[in-house]
Amino acid sequence: MAETKNKTVVTLEAMKHFGSVMEAIEWARKQQGEYPKRPFLAPLKKGANSKEALNYANALAVHEKEMKQCEIAYKEHSKTASAIDGVIVDFIKDAAGLNTIPEQYRDKVYSRAYEDGHSYGFYEVYLKLNSLLEIFD
Repeated sequence: MAETKNKTVVTLEAMKHFGSVMEAIEWARKQQGEYPKRPFLAPLKKGANSKEALNYANALAVHEKEMKQCEIAYKEHSKTASAIDGVIVDFIKDAAGLNTIPEQYRDKVYSRAYEDGHSYGFYEVYLKLNSLLEIFD
């Protein structure tokens, strides 16, 4: 497992070292980190005086800067999550043995497993994929 900037890089090889598919998926999902929290700004109260309005204006300026930083963090998190999800999908396909069936069926079989299982998470997609691959045994 390679690390960059204190973040563990999720790779197919790293995921293969776990004892079960579920453990590998859970580990990979944890590497995405927490979703960035949006900064909070209390609204200006009705009937505020000029001093309160000035304080609010200063707080609003700080909030706007925090929101720009938050948007950057959202994009970074989304990019990381998407990359990790891609590795998880590759891992699921590999672990289930999708590459052992004729190539012309692979996309259709995976799409069906995804359609039936994605609402319950990646592990359920894996289970659905395994059950569909039994047809080819």
